[in-house]
Amino acid sequence: MSPGFYLLYSGITLLIVVGALMRKRCNRGMLPTTHTDREGYKKILYLRSFLFDGKGIQAGGLDVFQHLNLWPVELELANILLRLKAHLVTIGKPHEEIPEIGFDRRYFDDDQWKPAVLDYMEQSVLIIYRPDSSDSLLWELEQILEKGYAGKTLIWADMGYGTDYTLNKVRYNIFARKAVEKCGLKLPEYNRWKTWIALDENEAWHGYTLISSTPAYKATVQQLATGS
Repeated sequence: MSPGFYLLYSGITLLIVVGALMRKRCNRGMLPTTHTDREGYKKILYLRSFLFDGKGIQAGGLDVFQHLNLWPVELELANILLRLKAHLVTIGKPHEEIPEIGFDRRYFDDDQWKPAVLDYMEQSVLIIYRPDSSDSLLWELEQILEKGYAGKTLIWADMGYGTDYTLNKVRYNIFARKAVEKCGLKLPEYNRWKTWIALDENEAWHGYTLISSTPAYKATVQQLATGS
């Protein structure tokens, strides 16, 4: 099919995703819908590579959403988490331009981002870690494990290659190997249907199909509900 068809299809997909997000925001009653209104809430931290930002649906060699700096996958994640009474936070890439939708992007200089990440890790009730083999992401993984935050961490094994099973598996395997070498962390084998990886009741990392099925997410919902 032609790039024009994919461009049209992708544009319609974006409108559906954004429309669903806004409808669900309106249907949440008294839940705040802006990042400013959620400032006093407990935080959910999203860690990912900046390479994911601005990466859209690939259509005939064209990156459809590149100039919008939006990716429907991330918007869908934010839409799920916005149901919770929490402040969604992530570190933004300096000088980027992204509208207030999805996660609240915070910006820091090169010598400030690591202390900021450590502060957010400590403050957050849930950490969503999207794996990559970069030094920065591996450093963040080290901090999660060293500081005892594994129990409130979800590894989201969406490697950024859509439905391309081979590429996703290759990228995951590279990350998993480096996680062993760098942190001594043994992760389950790649499973395209179980991209949510969390500690189970036996303190072993296990893959889940739905974020809502993970122990870390369930504990977060309980914590937010009770205010503990």
